[in-house]
Amino acid sequence: VLAKVRSHPEVLAASPFVYGKAMISARGISDGIVVKGVDLEAESGVTEIARYVESITPPRLDPEAGELPGIILGVHVADNLQVTLGERVQLMAPQVGAASPLGYVPRVRNFRLVGLFRSGMYEYDATLAFIGLRQAQDFLAMGESVSALEIRIREMYRAPAVAASLLEAVGGFPYR
Repeated sequence: VLAKVRSHPEVLAASPFVYGKAMISARGISDGIVVKGVDLEAESGVTEIARYVESITPPRLDPEAGELPGIILGVHVADNLQVTLGERVQLMAPQVGAASPLGYVPRVRNFRLVGLFRSGMYEYDATLAFIGLRQAQDFLAMGESVSALEIRIREMYRAPAVAASLLEAVGGFPYR
């Protein structure tokens, strides 16, 4: 589907992403967040995420050998958790877990805070976290699936017509 979308003459860039809800905790403090799993390079071609991320070095979401995967938190999420760049946080997915003899066990993963997201919009800055696409697929038990594709087109006012053309190109249902 991604290849078909990217080959459309009016599409400038397309990026797959995974979207889900999770709990985040650090220092004994927890909060509910929305996790967006992205490929930062592809995402930067579609959105202006790089403009809003503060970090010491270019943020890496994919882990190097022996390191924790990276996470970028909205500044208000980080403030609520009282964490700064370089610290470890834990994500928990209550909806994705396993049954055990002791009851239901939610999926838990550790991440290193590699960037802060400051959009200026409180709703995003207080609820959003970015992790790597593969980490999100694993964390949310999605296999190779994605939630959706973000698309940048040549002329935004043509979005409804381009959307209809893309829907036809990918075969319609189950896509929308």
